[in-house]
Amino acid sequence: MRHEAILLHDLPLLAAERSPQSMALQDDSSSVGYAELAGEIERFSSALATLGVGRGERVAIYLDKRRETVSASFGAPAHGSVFVPINPLLKAEQVAYILRDCGVRVLVTSSERLQALAQVLTGCPELAHVIVVGSSPVPALAGTGVAVHG
Repeated sequence: MRHEAILLHDLPLLAAERSPQSMALQDDSSSVGYAELAGEIERFSSALATLGVGRGERVAIYLDKRRETVSASFGAPAHGSVFVPINPLLKAEQVAYILRDCGVRVLVTSSERLQALAQVLTGCPELAHVIVVGSSPVPALAGTGVAVHG
């Protein structure tokens, strides 16, 4: 059992231990308790381990305000990775610049955003994986060498 939060990702995990049913997130159609959020954070962290993402490697999050944004933002540091938040209003070329400049290895985004980025990702040599969230069909990235996971 944790007794105090030491790192950022400890905050929701500690809240899950203290008050698992308390509301952590809410939008117009649903709410999520801390226990459920903690599970999502731990699953995201485990997914990064499965992909072979190492400690200190960059995980970019290019999403609007949604549940998966929160899970990835806490799950990346829980794994030991560094999360790179990318403003969802940026254009494809701006996103590619950030991915290159930060040496991002994993990008978390939506299917729609990935379609807009498809042409510029070839210029991001360290990018190895894209995790697509949501229920839309996952587009392929032919010729990029980037693995897409839905």
